[in-house]
Amino acid sequence: MKKFLSALLAAVLLLSATACAAHEPVLPPSRWGEGEAQGMLPRTYSLSEAYDAAEVVALVTVGDWLEEELITGRTFFRTTVQKVYKGDIPHEFVLAQEGCSTWTYRNYPVFTYGNQLLLFLIKYDVSMYRDTYDLVEYPDAYELISTYSTVMYVTQDDSGMSYVLDALGVMTEWSQINQPTDCPAVAHPGQEQLLQIRDNLTKQDPVLAAIAPSGDLYRLTDLEDYFARLSADYT
Repeated sequence: MKKFLSALLAAVLLLSATACAAHEPVLPPSRWGEGEAQGMLPRTYSLSEAYDAAEVVALVTVGDWLEEELITGRTFFRTTVQKVYKGDIPHEFVLAQEGCSTWTYRNYPVFTYGNQLLLFLIKYDVSMYRDTYDLVEYPDAYELISTYSTVMYVTQDDSGMSYVLDALGVMTEWSQINQPTDCPAVAHPGQEQLLQIRDNLTKQDPVLAAIAPSGDLYRLTDLEDYFARLSADYT
């Protein structure tokens, strides 16, 4: 009897391990909305202004799609923190992205499983709508400040060097206008490295690679040094 129970337990553990190993990513129903939003940005930020305004600045990896809220136009993802540069946040949290299957902004697709992002985050708060609508709420949810203008995508070259892509270039332009002597230098990798970076971004997310061919690139290490200086300035 003991041998039978031991064998049964081993079989259950094996099945559980196999199920975990065979986890199928949960993807969003669509990367693009049926319509295109034409909303104006609430504010344009430089890198240092975004760092200052954010409650949390973190390097994250997007996980499973959870659901979408069509009233507020948000899509929710389980997300894992890789590194924190400001603030406190759980290792796993819910990311609320503006955009859904009904509408998205131009050149700003809904995220997907495996996206590596450098984000400037604030708590997602729907309290002002609570008396009017029955909305999706997550107590540990965060969203980007100033929506798509502050999103930064992370990729690598074949040597493993990580680069951060300011796909729309808004923060880079604002930093160079307002703080030309106090902003990190834009990286200028060689042609071979650029091809590697683009190829690796395509492997991670072909949709994103197709719409972000000419954004501003930074070395992740340069941004990390910059955030460390900002952190020292604010302490």
